[in-house]
Amino acid sequence: MGDDVVSTPFGKFLVTKGDLIGETTRAGTLWDGPGFLQVIAKEFGRLMEDGVTILDVGANQGAFSIWLAHHGAWRVIAVEPVPQVMQRLKANLDLNREVTAGVVIPVEVAGYHRSMDLTWSQFDAGNWGGTTLRVATAHDVGWVKAVPLDRYQYLWQSGLSLIKIDAQGCDAAVLFGLHETILRHHPAVVFEWDADLAEPHGITLPALQQWLADRGYESHEWPSQPNNYLALWKEPA
Repeated sequence: MGDDVVSTPFGKFLVTKGDLIGETTRAGTLWDGPGFLQVIAKEFGRLMEDGVTILDVGANQGAFSIWLAHHGAWRVIAVEPVPQVMQRLKANLDLNREVTAGVVIPVEVAGYHRSMDLTWSQFDAGNWGGTTLRVATAHDVGWVKAVPLDRYQYLWQSGLSLIKIDAQGCDAAVLFGLHETILRHHPAVVFEWDADLAEPHGITLPALQQWLADRGYESHEWPSQPNNYLALWKEPA
């Protein structure tokens, strides 16, 4: 395996040969294809609007964050906990600094519903997006700081339009840690659900959907993207 810099319609990227996500970027699209995140961002992200932030949790190598910057996002918070992946994200931000400087802010932390230490599964160079997190024990060597992302509300205090979460089983925990943000801004929320990866964190999909419903949201699986959900706040009649 080796690394190449490739040009796409939405920027330049350093990609590793053989990496599933990197090869998708090399092909000129985002990992989830053109009919998912781009469509949601254009409809609900309030692109081109001053003072509006988008939160990209599980930003991986930065493709979506950089796509957002190229399409007029005022600010993007790119949250990524895995050190190797964050290094690549920062490299890609630098490759696109003419549009990302002052727009995309990388935050190296794991979003969670409480402050604690998490550890990661073995990093796989063939799948940069496949690293999972679990509660750390005294025997673990590598760990990352996990915190409720409400702690960073000062970064989006003027407005938050969209939360995208792809956190390998931690999606519900991320949302629980954004309770105050959700109540204040009512952003659109898009998240992935993998029941097996979510099980160690003790939260089920029905429990998450009920939690969202209690806060005025309706959530539905995206038609062309199984196991991915869009949740929208419905203003009371």
